[in-house]
Amino acid sequence: MAKYTVVELSNGIKVVNLTNKDIHFEDGLTVPSSSVMMKVQFNTVVKDPAGFKKDDYPKLTLWKGMPFPEAKDVLEIRQQVGWDTIIITNINTARAYGWPFVRGCVSHFLRGSNEIVFKIDEFTWF
Repeated sequence: MAKYTVVELSNGIKVVNLTNKDIHFEDGLTVPSSSVMMKVQFNTVVKDPAGFKKDDYPKLTLWKGMPFPEAKDVLEIRQQVGWDTIIITNINTARAYGWPFVRGCVSHFLRGSNEIVFKIDEFTWF
Protein backbone atom coordinates (compact mmCIF):
# COMPACT_ATOMS: atom_id res chain seq x y z
CA MET A 1 0.00 0.00 0.00
CA ALA A 2 1.45 3.37 -1.04
CA LYS A 3 2.12 6.17 1.44
CA TYR A 4 0.84 9.65 0.66
CA THR A 5 1.98 12.96 2.14
CA VAL A 6 -0.97 15.23 2.92
CA VAL A 7 -0.04 18.92 3.15
CA GLU A 8 -2.32 21.59 4.55
CA LEU A 9 -1.96 24.82 2.59
CA SER A 10 -1.93 28.17 4.41
CA ASN A 11 -5.66 28.61 3.63
CA GLY A 12 -6.56 25.29 5.33
CA ILE A 13 -7.08 23.25 2.13
CA LYS A 14 -5.52 19.79 2.38
CA VAL A 15 -3.84 18.39 -0.75
CA VAL A 16 -1.94 15.30 -1.79
CA ASN A 17 0.24 15.01 -4.90
CA LEU A 18 -0.18 12.00 -7.19
CA THR A 19 2.10 13.36 -9.93
CA ASN A 20 5.74 12.49 -10.56
CA LYS A 21 7.04 15.99 -9.67
CA ASP A 22 6.94 18.06 -6.51
CA ILE A 23 4.22 20.71 -6.63
CA HIS A 24 4.96 24.28 -5.51
CA PHE A 25 2.23 26.61 -4.24
CA GLU A 26 2.16 30.39 -4.07
CA ASP A 27 2.17 30.32 -0.26
CA GLY A 28 5.67 28.78 -0.40
CA LEU A 29 4.66 25.23 0.47
CA THR A 30 5.84 22.29 -1.62
CA VAL A 31 3.87 19.05 -1.83
CA PRO A 32 6.20 16.12 -2.52
CA SER A 33 5.55 13.71 -5.34
CA SER A 34 4.08 10.36 -4.39
CA SER A 35 4.91 8.94 -7.84
CA VAL A 36 1.73 6.87 -7.66
CA MET A 37 0.30 6.16 -11.09
CA MET A 38 -3.45 5.73 -11.05
CA LYS A 39 -4.87 3.21 -13.48
CA VAL A 40 -7.04 4.73 -16.18
CA GLN A 41 -8.81 2.51 -18.68
CA PHE A 42 -10.14 3.82 -21.96
CA ASN A 43 -13.30 2.44 -23.47
CA THR A 44 -13.81 3.26 -27.16
CA VAL A 45 -17.41 4.30 -27.47
CA VAL A 46 -17.93 6.33 -30.65
CA LYS A 47 -16.64 5.62 -34.14
CA ASP A 48 -15.94 8.76 -36.21
CA PRO A 49 -17.36 11.16 -33.56
CA ALA A 50 -19.02 14.49 -34.30
CA GLY A 51 -16.50 17.09 -35.43
CA PHE A 52 -14.33 14.53 -37.21
CA LYS A 53 -14.47 15.10 -40.97
CA LYS A 54 -14.12 11.65 -42.47
CA ASP A 55 -13.91 13.14 -45.98
CA ASP A 56 -10.67 14.91 -44.97
CA TYR A 57 -9.16 11.60 -43.79
CA PRO A 58 -10.70 8.82 -45.89
CA LYS A 59 -8.10 6.23 -44.82
CA LEU A 60 -8.57 6.89 -41.12
CA THR A 61 -11.07 5.59 -38.58
CA LEU A 62 -11.23 7.65 -35.39
CA TRP A 63 -12.54 6.28 -32.11
CA LYS A 64 -13.48 8.59 -29.24
CA GLY A 65 -12.41 7.06 -25.96
CA MET A 66 -13.95 7.58 -22.55
CA PRO A 67 -11.64 7.23 -19.55
CA PHE A 68 -12.85 5.34 -16.50
CA PRO A 69 -11.23 4.64 -13.13
CA GLU A 70 -10.40 1.65 -10.99
CA ALA A 71 -12.91 1.99 -8.13
CA LYS A 72 -10.80 0.10 -5.59
CA ASP A 73 -7.95 2.62 -6.08
CA VAL A 74 -10.24 5.52 -5.20
CA LEU A 75 -11.36 3.90 -1.96
CA GLU A 76 -7.81 2.99 -0.94
CA ILE A 77 -6.50 6.53 -1.48
CA ARG A 78 -9.48 8.24 0.17
CA GLN A 79 -9.15 5.99 3.23
CA GLN A 80 -5.46 6.91 3.56
CA VAL A 81 -5.58 10.66 2.89
CA GLY A 82 -8.99 11.47 4.30
CA TRP A 83 -12.26 12.45 2.73
CA ASP A 84 -11.52 16.19 2.97
CA THR A 85 -8.29 16.11 0.93
CA ILE A 86 -7.98 17.33 -2.66
CA ILE A 87 -5.98 14.93 -4.83
CA ILE A 88 -3.76 16.58 -7.44
CA THR A 89 -3.01 14.40 -10.44
CA ASN A 90 -2.54 14.44 -14.22
CA ILE A 91 -5.31 15.49 -16.59
CA ASN A 92 -6.37 12.02 -17.79
CA THR A 93 -6.62 10.73 -14.24
CA ALA A 94 -8.56 13.80 -13.12
CA ARG A 95 -10.98 13.31 -16.03
CA ALA A 96 -11.46 9.62 -15.29
CA TYR A 97 -11.77 9.81 -11.53
CA GLY A 98 -13.66 13.10 -11.13
CA TRP A 99 -13.90 15.03 -7.87
CA PRO A 100 -11.71 15.35 -5.78
CA PHE A 101 -9.05 14.44 -8.40
CA VAL A 102 -7.98 17.79 -9.89
CA ARG A 103 -5.22 19.76 -11.59
CA GLY A 104 -3.71 22.88 -10.08
CA CYS A 105 -4.16 26.33 -11.64
CA VAL A 106 -0.95 28.14 -12.57
CA SER A 107 -0.03 31.24 -10.57
CA HIS A 108 3.44 31.86 -12.05
CA PHE A 109 6.79 30.21 -12.76
CA LEU A 110 9.68 30.08 -10.29
CA ARG A 111 12.18 32.78 -11.17
CA GLY A 112 14.85 31.52 -13.54
CA SER A 113 13.27 28.10 -14.08
CA ASN A 114 10.38 26.33 -15.75
CA GLU A 115 8.98 25.13 -12.40
CA ILE A 116 5.29 25.97 -12.09
CA VAL A 117 3.87 27.57 -8.96
CA PHE A 118 0.18 26.84 -8.42
CA LYS A 119 -2.51 28.98 -6.82
CA ILE A 120 -3.63 27.88 -3.35
CA ASP A 121 -7.31 28.61 -3.89
CA GLU A 122 -8.01 27.51 -7.48
CA PHE A 123 -8.06 24.02 -8.98
CA THR A 124 -9.41 22.57 -12.21
CA TRP A 125 -12.01 19.82 -11.92
CA PHE A 126 -12.75 17.96 -15.14
